[in-house]
This record gives sequence, structure tokens and C-alpha cells, in this order.
Amino acid sequence: MVPLSLWFVIAAAPAWADQGWEGGGRIVRGAGNGASVPKLQLKADDLMLEWVLFLSGPDAGKRVQLSRNSSVTTASGVWNFFPGSQNLEVKFYQDDPYRVIHYRLHPSD
Repeated sequence: MVPLSLWFVIAAAPAWADQGWEGGGRIVRGAGNGASVPKLQLKADDLMLEWVLFLSGPDAGKRVQLSRNSSVTTASGVWNFFPGSQNLEVKFYQDDPYRVIHYRLHPSD
């Protein structure tokens, strides 16, 4: 029998691993303008976007907490997240080399 206190811990565990997103991107400004970039894959807690786990990309393996404006600064650059009704738009601002990458992600299975 599992103690009642342990059930509360299990129930309160973060659900960030439940929503998978993936999709391609394109460099919209800076070095390599117009080029496609490899697919970005991530998992998010939900559409409220408090936590994101990067499964690919320059921050692969990192789990980060987003600010109130759905952005986060990492060693790789600045990520901005814009949830839509069916897609998740992501803009990544990189400093070296300077470029802005726009991703359009869709739910993954």
C-alpha cells in the first residue's frame, strides 16, 4: 500500500513531458538568411508554457523555465514561444553568428 503522502507527490509531479512539439525552421534574418534548419523537437508542460525540455537544437537536453512573456535566455541565445490554436511558433535569436530562426512546430505523437 502506498502512503497517502506519496500519492500527493506523484499527483503533483510536473506534467511537462506530456506535450511534444516538432517542426522545421527557417533563418529569417542574419547569417544564412533564407536557409532551412534541422527540425526542432521539444516537450512542454502544456500550452501555458511554463517549462520546456529541448530534445534537439542548440539547447538539446536542457529543461528551462520560461518567463511570464514566454521567453528564456540560454547560453545559445534567446527563445520566444508563441502558442497558437494548433501550432507553436518559436523565434530563436542567436548572437554568434547573428541570426534569427523562425520555427513552426506542431504536436508530435
